[in-house]
Amino acid sequence: MVKGAELSFQYTFDRLPAPFDGLGLQANYTYVDSKQSFDPSIATGQFAVVGLANSGNLIVFYEKGRVGFRAAYNWRDEYLSAVRGSQGEPTTVKPYGQIDLSANFKLNDNVSLFAEATNVNDETEAAYSRYESRPQWVAANGRALSFGIRGSW
Repeated sequence: MVKGAELSFQYTFDRLPAPFDGLGLQANYTYVDSKQSFDPSIATGQFAVVGLANSGNLIVFYEKGRVGFRAAYNWRDEYLSAVRGSQGEPTTVKPYGQIDLSANFKLNDNVSLFAEATNVNDETEAAYSRYESRPQWVAANGRALSFGIRGSW
């Protein structure tokens, strides 16, 4: 059996004096739990639900007039990604958190400029096989920057 809960919050500080009345905050947290336990020291005969993990996001934003900014921290807790992964061993992904930033400027109702930076903190993803002392993979995705123009008609 899997159970869980999600808490979410959003608030725009529209009662602040200008120009701060465009500030806002979003937060959410997801909790998941399974009665099914998984013991990595036992080699066979176990069942587990893979991919279950607590997660959360915290976002500070500013949207007013033609300008928008956003800073987000996204986090996911450790989770089992495979009961029988590489060489038949269980695979567990370590906790991961990254910071993303974005900005946009509306030139008019149809065209806007944007800039985005993902994984600003240069976080790496990592997994291990059965025990943390047995690393399985590490993904150093690095930072990514993008700039552009968006349009609609």
